[in-house]
Amino acid sequence: ETGNNIANLNTEGYTRQVSESAQKIPILQGGMYMGDGARLASVTRAFNEFKESNLRNSSSDLATQDPMIQYADRIVDIMGSKTSGLSSALDTFFAAARDLSADPGSTTLRNVYLRDADGLSVRFRELAGQLTIIENETQSSINVQLEALTELGAQLFNVNQLLERTVSGNQQPPALLDQRDTLLRDMAEIAKINVSQNPSGSVDVRLDSATGTFVVESLRATVFTATFDAAQPGQTEILANVYGTPVSYTHLR
Repeated sequence: ETGNNIANLNTEGYTRQVSESAQKIPILQGGMYMGDGARLASVTRAFNEFKESNLRNSSSDLATQDPMIQYADRIVDIMGSKTSGLSSALDTFFAAARDLSADPGSTTLRNVYLRDADGLSVRFRELAGQLTIIENETQSSINVQLEALTELGAQLFNVNQLLERTVSGNQQPPALLDQRDTLLRDMAEIAKINVSQNPSGSVDVRLDSATGTFVVESLRATVFTATFDAAQPGQTEILANVYGTPVSYTHLR
């Protein structure tokens, strides 16, 4: 096992393995029992479920906050920009309106006012276009993430099926358990998940909490999709296809 651990030092998802020995049955020779050495009893992983759960939760917190911060920063940059934001264009427009109100009969001031009003409308259209780009990017990102969650769920379902062939989790191949935990970590980077482990080592996974929507359980893996309402661009509807019938869950972005 030492050689195996060293060889897999940089292998992603690999958990260090520990071999456990047990005494062989002594052999009766000449009226005496002679020791017959030791045998390999089992190979287990140096694994801590509590630490693994904390790692998944931390990954979920980071993964959910990071995109929100990135998109918020982009919107702040757009709104506050001198070239694309509204602040400077509004200041120019209201300054022209103030000057015109002081001398309504001035043809020059009228032309300046109309020019700045047109410039303000152009700025609004440019800003709307940039915000639409961000909206489309967020919708595309949501679809990609849901497709990834669905695919990970399907893979974990297959791993669960293999794990269910053995009654005890202590007798499972370490590599199979590593594969299970790698899939769970990948899921946690998409959404907050709640994991409950069965005696065989297979897992049931729900979104958010112990009462959340199933992602994976013994008999199914959920298919997730999203719909977007153009009339309410700040709202996304996530559909969880559990038993062939979409169940709607609404979340605000």
